[in-house]
Amino acid sequence: MRALLEINNLSVSFPGPAGLARAVRDISLQVGQGECVALVGESGCGKTVTAQTIMGLLEDQSFIINSAEAIIFNGQPIYEYSSKQWRQFRGKEAAIVFQEPMAALDPTMRIGGQIAEAITCHRRGFPWLGKKAAYRSVSRLLADVGIPDPEIRARQYPHEFSGGMRQRAVIAAAIAGDPALLIADEPTTSLDVMTQNQILELLNTLRRERRMALLLISHDLGVVAGAAERVIVMYGGKIVESGKVADIFYAPAHPYTKGLLRAGQQKNDGSKRLFTIEGMPPSPLAPPVGCPFAPRCREAMSICGRTPPPEVTLVQGHSASCWFCRPNRPEAAEREREREAEREREAETGKQAATERERETERERETERERELEKGTEK
Repeated sequence: MRALLEINNLSVSFPGPAGLARAVRDISLQVGQGECVALVGESGCGKTVTAQTIMGLLEDQSFIINSAEAIIFNGQPIYEYSSKQWRQFRGKEAAIVFQEPMAALDPTMRIGGQIAEAITCHRRGFPWLGKKAAYRSVSRLLADVGIPDPEIRARQYPHEFSGGMRQRAVIAAAIAGDPALLIADEPTTSLDVMTQNQILELLNTLRRERRMALLLISHDLGVVAGAAERVIVMYGGKIVESGKVADIFYAPAHPYTKGLLRAGQQKNDGSKRLFTIEGMPPSPLAPPVGCPFAPRCREAMSICGRTPPPEVTLVQGHSASCWFCRPNRPEAAEREREREAEREREAETGKQAATERERETERERETERERELEKGTEK
């Protein structure tokens, strides 16, 4: 499959009073034509910054990108585009669906007017595309995204739509320019489960019908399970694992991916306590030197905290950046020694505690005997 979008060793940083915030660190990924790829991870891991960087939505003076050729779209480095090329790129070549539809829509404009504006903006030069023709296209787009009575709905305002319908309207505006790539940034946030499934099914249907690529961004692995073909897991601004959906869900390799899957599972053993990943995500102002997940990893070795792990290919199309994934790794012996030392320390601590309890018991007995002797003397 030919790559439509290529990201090569992309790093994005934001200078500020407290220092340089490294939001995205040396990530590489590809999205093929007509492919659906999911980018998942917890809040703050760099997913949205990656999407905004692809779309060129970050202000020029507010961020630092490591290379103008870090992002290649259809064979062209987009950060060498002129302002005119950027305007043509956004909406016509690539489009984005934002997290909160109410914030993406203008509350003072009718839905039809906002979608018609997107149509006319990206189809200039066609004299036949007048106002009436644009509104006919709006009705077709609203019908394509599953909004009933599109002619009536096109004359309504965003506040007259439900949450799910507003999200459909945003999707209609995004696909108005017939883009080759659609980025959906948390498209199911704040929607109920039934509406979530409908929106995901709609996105996949549009992808197949229009033969466009879809980059689906989410913090929930369960949301993307039935929609994506490949999954890329991000943590602390870095990609820690990537592979086909079956690889990620049935043979996860990175401890963070395993933790995400366990955290999303319901417990059937009768206990009420759910699994959590202890600790906090790393600060982009002071990212860890080694593996970004090492401070929270229950299996971490000393090498994990001091040296970045290499990317290891497990099977074709499935890779992970983790020291434990290396074949014939010499660190296994080191980890076993650390575990043995930990067991010895625990055993020694247990012995000391037992000895202390015995001494305390003996002191209590001695005190009790002294009291009995004092009572006998008084009598």
